[in-house]
Amino acid sequence: MNEINLDYQLFLQREEQFYHQPYEEEVKYYNAIQKGDMAFVEKWREKNDAVEEQPLAEKGMGVLSKDPVKNERYRLIANATIIAQKCIESGLMQEVAYTLSDLYSQQADEADTIGELQEINSRMVKEFTLRMHDLHFKQSVSGHVSKCLFYIYEHLYEQITLEKLAKMAELTPSYLSYLFKKETGITVHKFIQDKR
Repeated sequence: MNEINLDYQLFLQREEQFYHQPYEEEVKYYNAIQKGDMAFVEKWREKNDAVEEQPLAEKGMGVLSKDPVKNERYRLIANATIIAQKCIESGLMQEVAYTLSDLYSQQADEADTIGELQEINSRMVKEFTLRMHDLHFKQSVSGHVSKCLFYIYEHLYEQITLEKLAKMAELTPSYLSYLFKKETGITVHKFIQDKR
């Protein structure tokens, strides 16, 4: 087995002027996922997709394998592990986080191309971010609005009226409309449209 020579590798990286992406950038990225900040995550992805043709080492992503497909696979699996742990720290159920991480890692194991792996990674990041957004969102609304949100998610592709939601929440339609917009920032109708 070859001995790992860290000093020599660091020397080579300095000679080739290779430096990993700043740690602070990774922290911002993982914190955005943890907070459910989809806008930040999408902006971060756009920035990185703009240099997609660049080798990962040039993007500061590091080289986990000399084989480009394996490198992308290992990066996805490492990403899944970190994201699952960060989301658990912020309240996502452990079994949900670990099972999602496992499922996306299994998909990565089946992928044959860098493009497929990047698409899987993108879906994984989006799913975790949306789950965290929903988790934080549900924790920040009243019981009445929370009931409505649950009903909307459960009946998303059925006809949902403000009157039906108000009756279920035991509020008048006008007060529910006011409360929903105050707590979510958008109207009931717009919320349903966005989720569909």
